[in-house]
Amino acid sequence: MVASPNFSTRLHLVDSAPSSFQRLLNWIVQHTWYVHSTSHIHMVLTPQQTYQLLETATKPSVNRLGLRKLFARGRRYFIRARSDGSFQMMTTNKVWWHRKRRTEATAILSAEFEHIEGDTHRLKTRTRVKLRYLLGQFFLPTFISSIIIFLDWSPIFIVLSVLGLYAFSWASHRLGAMLESHEITFFIETVLNDYTPPPAPQLATGDDVVIDDFTVEWDRYVEKQRNR
Repeated sequence: MVASPNFSTRLHLVDSAPSSFQRLLNWIVQHTWYVHSTSHIHMVLTPQQTYQLLETATKPSVNRLGLRKLFARGRRYFIRARSDGSFQMMTTNKVWWHRKRRTEATAILSAEFEHIEGDTHRLKTRTRVKLRYLLGQFFLPTFISSIIIFLDWSPIFIVLSVLGLYAFSWASHRLGAMLESHEITFFIETVLNDYTPPPAPQLATGDDVVIDDFTVEWDRYVEKQRNR
């Protein structure tokens, strides 16, 4: 009896490009939910040391006058550790019309640690808009639009006015969140500035001098061999 050969079936899945709907959804998320591209900050500290350093720096003190520019105009920073070892940061500012009131946080920066080698780690940060602030951008345009649509204006002018209200509200809210994202990132970079690893050694820029020295030494070596 002849044994039947064993046939193994392998299923090869072809990686398909994302659909048009997925690309559109990703574009909407990138331009509405996130306000800052992913950035990386290197430091020669452990994650615990980095978090403790940042947590201490969020509290203004006369012993850290070098960081006083980070708290200009009453700006304050808030940091919160997460169970997975990462942390989040927000910032607020003092309002000019009331001494005890502060602005509402508009952006949340999320940071994760990545080990590189030894005590060197990389801090990966990304900032998104706070959900309450994101939804708030539709309140005022919707309220004004509910009044405009009943005015005796041209339909085209009404449509353009409504679209302009939503576009202006979106732009102003997004720019506000981007500004806070920049403030938090600048705070982290300033605090960790003294703990960044030294730059990697680079080749000398005077390559022509090195080539000339090599040529002289090579000619001297050849001449020495001929005189033997």
